[in-house]
Amino acid sequence: MAGHGVTGEKSHGDWRSVLLDTGNGHLARAMTVRSTVSGEISTMYLDSVEGDCDSVLMSVNFSLSRVPETDIETPVLFGKFRIDGNPVHDINYGYEMERGQDFIKLSFPKRPRNDAIIDEITNGTTARFQFKINGGTLYYEFSLNGSSGALNRAARLCSGALQADELYIKQAVPGIDSYFRD
Repeated sequence: MAGHGVTGEKSHGDWRSVLLDTGNGHLARAMTVRSTVSGEISTMYLDSVEGDCDSVLMSVNFSLSRVPETDIETPVLFGKFRIDGNPVHDINYGYEMERGQDFIKLSFPKRPRNDAIIDEITNGTTARFQFKINGGTLYYEFSLNGSSGALNRAARLCSGALQADELYIKQAVPGIDSYFRD
């Protein structure tokens, strides 16, 4: 999370919630990290951005064994996603790799916070993904233990981040913060 101001990090089972200052506003994140014995790390993110707290952007990052020499961004690809014994969802995704970075980021279309998939995530125990990349099929599994608490707190952080800035400006001390004059 280099380059971002991180505040309010809290653990929720296997998940965490955090507020990021992106420099252009706030992003509230619910996330979980999965590590393997071989050292591979994968992360599932559910993000909400300031001003659009009723939507969730889902992404999955995983480590690369070889660092790319050029930037790569794909058009829309198709994969599968399933929570526990619920129906399999066909999902659209794209991926991007930046030269010199040791991970790949898969991004999914924005969903409303009250979407059926988001509901399955907050009520489920395990998320499973299937992706096709460079002719191969990859499978990823994430624990959802704590996802409900992390996503609910991220929603509060998202809406609270916007309100906190507004309240700070309204409560500026005259004379000390004279540059906030009406």
